[in-house]
Amino acid sequence: MRKDKGLNGDLDRLPLLTWVMFLKFLDDLEIQREQEAKLAGKKFKPAIEPPYRWRDWAVQADGITGDELLAFINNDETVRPDGKRGAGLFRYLRTLTSSNGDDRRDVIATVFRGVDNRLKSGYLLRDVINKLNGIHFTSSEESHTLGALYESMLREMRDAAGDSGEFYTPRAVVRLMVAVTDPRLGETVLDPASGTGGFLVEAYSHLSKQVRTVADRKVLQERSLFGGEPKSLPYLLCQMNLLLHGLDAPQIDPGNSLRHKLNDIGERDRVDAILTNPPFGGEEEKGIQGNFPEDKQTAETAMLFLQLNLHTIVRLPNGVFAPYTSIPTNLLFFDRNGPTKDVWYYEHPLPEGRKNYTKTQPVQFEEFAPLIAWWGAGPAGRSKRKANDHAWKVPAKELLANGCNLDRKNPCAKDDITHLPPAELAASILAKEAKIGEIAARIQTLLRS
Repeated sequence: MRKDKGLNGDLDRLPLLTWVMFLKFLDDLEIQREQEAKLAGKKFKPAIEPPYRWRDWAVQADGITGDELLAFINNDETVRPDGKRGAGLFRYLRTLTSSNGDDRRDVIATVFRGVDNRLKSGYLLRDVINKLNGIHFTSSEESHTLGALYESMLREMRDAAGDSGEFYTPRAVVRLMVAVTDPRLGETVLDPASGTGGFLVEAYSHLSKQVRTVADRKVLQERSLFGGEPKSLPYLLCQMNLLLHGLDAPQIDPGNSLRHKLNDIGERDRVDAILTNPPFGGEEEKGIQGNFPEDKQTAETAMLFLQLNLHTIVRLPNGVFAPYTSIPTNLLFFDRNGPTKDVWYYEHPLPEGRKNYTKTQPVQFEEFAPLIAWWGAGPAGRSKRKANDHAWKVPAKELLANGCNLDRKNPCAKDDITHLPPAELAASILAKEAKIGEIAARIQTLLRS
């Protein structure tokens, strides 16, 4: 793909690779389901009809290529692989509807409304397609490998996205937040700023372990996970990510989650848990700000997502979001159990001997074991928390009196000062003074010259 003049960097190459993978994966899944339906004596309804299925136009290595391939994909009307004139591939996919009872058709249509093919060479595109034909998405071994590959692709994309303020949450932090929130099957989970779907994928994995019956599976697939992502590339990646991990028809809203008036959101719109990393640094237009009460209006996108009662802050050390930023990270947990009376703080320590986390040495989920053990399940569990060297509680009145400044230092923290023995301290001071004298002499020499 680097040879093509229409693609500039990973933010162009990744969408192309993803939509091609999406169609290959979907066709593999359809073939498998068609075979299962046949064995069960049931009628199968395909999400994509011939000649637009992957097997119809992509599977032959010496199939359509060059300008013919580009015309089939890009043009509103074209000569199809079956020799008849009709809608081009993208045009067909964008007009799919769930009228045949298959919700995946709506997902496919929404995905491809935000996708363009920027590849200029149909011959290079054929090369990409032929390579992907070697992957079998229904093979458990290859799916596992592909899942790992796809997650590495998402990590690579983070480097480019970080420049625009889109900081993708580290996997260990996502797992921690899902673990302590502990959603139960039958509850609804929402990520209103889904990005590439990390929170929803982890929530799906968490809920999957609770499935015991066919009815449970139906609840998980249809009534458990919801999201919102207005940017086309993360939206596409989110859909693919969730499909790869087993969610048949992801319910991701392609619009801005803040576009709804706050007082228009009713009981039917409620969810049980929200897991999200709101987009910090973003600015919302006046029309969006007007959806909120006057005393809560702000242009800061992240602040508009935070409207409920704070109960816990987890303070993470430097480098958790490396390489985007080295500043410490805070995780905020809210609930609707009433006004905030106290706020618990938990400061996660760095591993012994480490000064910070880095891109190559990121935080690991296993390091959060003491925090998870301390957490406690639900409000009743939180009432039994106890202070320790890493945990302390601050009354809400105290925070309000300080202008709601939540930046509180751990009262048990020890000053990071090394006290040397007197002889070593004196030697260190003399050595530093000698160095200062040496530098001063060099400066004087330079001034004379």
